[in-house]
Amino acid sequence: MSIDSDQINYLIYRYLIESGFQHSSFTFAQESGITKSTVTANKLPPGALIAHLQKALNYVQAEVNLTEDGRPADLEDLETIEALNLIEACQPEVCQQRRQQLMERLREQNKPGADVKLGVPVIRAWSRHTQRQKLMMFAPQSIDLISEPADEAAEPMEVPTDSVTTFRGHEQIVFTCVWHPTEPLLASGSNDATVRIWNLKEPKSMPLILRHLAPPGEEVPMDVTSVQWSPAGELLASGCFDGSARIWTKQGELQCRLRAHTGPLFCLRWSPSGKQLLTCSVDQSAIVWDVASGTTRRVFTFHHGPCVGVAWKSEEVFASCSIDGSVIVCHVTENEPLHRFTGHTDEVNVVSWHAAGQLLASCSDDNTARIWSLEAAACQHVLRHDDKLYTLAWARPFGSRLVVAQISKPISFPLLCSASFDRTIKVWDGRKGSCIFSLVGHTSPVYSVCFSHDCRYVASGSFDHRVIIWSLENGQPVATRKQQEGIYEVGWDAKDEHVSLCTSGGIVAVIQAPR
Repeated sequence: MSIDSDQINYLIYRYLIESGFQHSSFTFAQESGITKSTVTANKLPPGALIAHLQKALNYVQAEVNLTEDGRPADLEDLETIEALNLIEACQPEVCQQRRQQLMERLREQNKPGADVKLGVPVIRAWSRHTQRQKLMMFAPQSIDLISEPADEAAEPMEVPTDSVTTFRGHEQIVFTCVWHPTEPLLASGSNDATVRIWNLKEPKSMPLILRHLAPPGEEVPMDVTSVQWSPAGELLASGCFDGSARIWTKQGELQCRLRAHTGPLFCLRWSPSGKQLLTCSVDQSAIVWDVASGTTRRVFTFHHGPCVGVAWKSEEVFASCSIDGSVIVCHVTENEPLHRFTGHTDEVNVVSWHAAGQLLASCSDDNTARIWSLEAAACQHVLRHDDKLYTLAWARPFGSRLVVAQISKPISFPLLCSASFDRTIKVWDGRKGSCIFSLVGHTSPVYSVCFSHDCRYVASGSFDHRVIIWSLENGQPVATRKQQEGIYEVGWDAKDEHVSLCTSGGIVAVIQAPR
């Protein structure tokens, strides 16, 4: 990411015009040369400078309001501490003074989270993870791409525009999009506090809009951070930055709101039966909910830092991961973890079970993915990249349908795919821990990977604005699509006919997959 003077000057210029300073704006435009700059912002909403300064102020205030164990401070502990104004937020000594006041108040009340020196790594790590989730909050156009143009002769087929369906309507970044398990419906969650359900069969029709509204009197960010359909597809769950989960019907009606977390909610997952929902939060907890009643079944607080990923193994067992570097396996009725896996040396971003249930994969900012064996209760393989890993995915079991050229025989072992900030995707033999393919073609960090259901292809999305579809027979790209903005997530529909994508510019799109 980068911010240059032309971008700053343009926002100031727009502010002056919108505030009625016509003479000042004319003089500023002439002196700054903004009329000759290459900044293009035709869709910039009114009040952009004020809105983003307010977001920046909220972000600094949120950092100041953290206790030393990474939890947001209780409201009663903040009553006597004056909130920052914009000028104060720009002064590190003032922010430090307010944090010191909070720590002293917590010590007076003998509350946890005040017995560690200021500036401990967990505060930095929490902030970094929050920033990653809100990566393009301030300027989606200002990504500083790593420029290594690929050999034009090796370029895969560009998916033509007439094979792309574009859905517009979100007003800000779209973090996530997920297909309905059986129908051509696509749900997307955005920084604009909405989930939208799009119908691929009726692309010109208005989507269902599921609005996430803050309670009266509360001013909290309402970014949607996670969306997932229930296994049967009758319900949709959404997670929000306000710490709540919401369950909606397929028709867009709010069924219930689940409130127990005290910090932003980063991930949620339905159990295999659809009777339970699992959520995790910055408040360091994972919660299992009973969907029918909308109540908590159990709260799990085994991590020592924000919990950022969860995954079900079965109806009774799940795994969670945290920025504390640990991976924990729990049973829904047990008071203690079944396993606590350690070995990662930095934040763990994602956990994922292989379908057979005995292998658990995790990926981390320590540049590795790890495969853990439940049977051996230990790490089986360490899989290395040259930079941070943001996500990974297992292929579904596929018997002997896929023949890989390098192996020259049908694959009968689990396949794992990892995506990294080193701009590569690697496909691994989950049994031996060996790399089958290193897929090179992106020129910026890769944020999403997904196997097709028939395991013939892998789709990847990157902040170089590209989706690439790779063949698993030879590890070569077979199709690509260039968007105008960075891509957060990609996914295959149930029939492997389409690949969805969502972008930092608020666009949701669907491209036809290779046949």
